[in-house]
Amino acid sequence: MNGSGTGQAPTVVESAMSATQRRTWLKRTLLVALVSTGLTACGSASGVNGGAAVVDTSDPHSTESSLPTTTDNPTTDNPTTTAAPVPLPASDVPVVQYRVQGLFPVTPPFLQGGWTTIYADGTLIAPFGGSAAAQPQVWPYDSGHVDPERVAALMAMAASSGLLGPAGPAQPPSSSISDPARTVVMLTTADGTFTHVVDGLASAGSETDAYRQSVQHIVGAISTLVMDAIAATQASTGVTTFYEPVALDVLTLDVTDAAPGPGPANVVEWTPADVDLAAMATCTVVTDPEAITFLQRNLAGPTYEQHGRQYRIASRVHPPGTSCDG
Repeated sequence: MNGSGTGQAPTVVESAMSATQRRTWLKRTLLVALVSTGLTACGSASGVNGGAAVVDTSDPHSTESSLPTTTDNPTTDNPTTTAAPVPLPASDVPVVQYRVQGLFPVTPPFLQGGWTTIYADGTLIAPFGGSAAAQPQVWPYDSGHVDPERVAALMAMAASSGLLGPAGPAQPPSSSISDPARTVVMLTTADGTFTHVVDGLASAGSETDAYRQSVQHIVGAISTLVMDAIAATQASTGVTTFYEPVALDVLTLDVTDAAPGPGPANVVEWTPADVDLAAMATCTVVTDPEAITFLQRNLAGPTYEQHGRQYRIASRVHPPGTSCDG
């Protein structure tokens, strides 16, 4: 969400969805990786048990979760087995990092879509699922919380599915899919991080690929956890609770006569004195409060000027414990 838009008016984000509408929207959005796509596994697990893809067809008006509160068998939605608990990392390290990134031509500077992150204490941070009157320079994030036991159950599910292990073989992506979306799931325990990168998660042939089915299942469980956490926060407060970032990922690109960038230039003076735009030609974590506030108050698209030089900027929320380059 780091592309188009012009101007420098304060960001206006509209949240016009009811809790029920929002739950349904989030479910559809987070399960987009499960629709008509092909597979390329860059990090997979050996000895994976096969499991049917999870597509939640429950009543969207229900407040009951489909994510088990105990460990479960990857072939069913209902808990049927008991597994040893998975040792989790420190509370400031994401247990889960998840995103779906479209594969399409981009115009620099460009940062990939932001991470949805889940932590061992039940804290959850996810890109806002509503609409905006105009594209902000920094897309806002929702925050929520679930019972930590549900996070432990999610990781036990991953373990029983073979997703907390070394990479293994997987079927190639479907040749009928052009530029499939890329799903990335990173699962972190006290013993290490296990990354699964899948291009086209549910194309034809997925029913015979046990690894792909296991990733589908964990993505469905993550979707439910995110949906429940955000819906519960909205239900208790009556409003959307935005995450207040303490860090941003920022990438800048020099604007020159030879490379002016797309569209007419709308020049905005860069006022945060302690942040040098020239030093951020590669992804940089910015923690300066003035710079964070300045970027949040602007819309995407303008050219920023500092010390007589002009830059285009890509920026996104930096959830604690994530990598700027990821």
